[in-house]
Amino acid sequence: MKTTGKIQKNAQKKAPHPNSRKALKLAGAKIREERLLLKEDRKADQIAARIEMFKWFQDEMRERLADLKDFTKADAQEFFTKYLHRFDDELNQTMETNQTLKRRQTGSKLGISRNA
Repeated sequence: MKTTGKIQKNAQKKAPHPNSRKALKLAGAKIREERLLLKEDRKADQIAARIEMFKWFQDEMRERLADLKDFTKADAQEFFTKYLHRFDDELNQTMETNQTLKRRQTGSKLGISRNA
């Protein structure tokens, strides 16, 4: 049985018939490559998000430890609550935009039913 590499070399010389087994194997290999690229991109995004999180922790710790001599339990609690609430402004904005979009959609649906 030929490998996809051999099939690709032969396909460059002469294109295989669209309904042949060789063409199906080439299409499957192409789909697999695309799937692997998507998986690689997702993994890179996950790693970037984790790096961003660690950088935030690192920067905040540098700021905190420069001012404090002792890092108490209350300081740690404040630090983690600040971490948990760091995206509250963005969340509120997205929630507001979602609500306005919902209002527009329901309003347009009501207008359609009134016209009918």
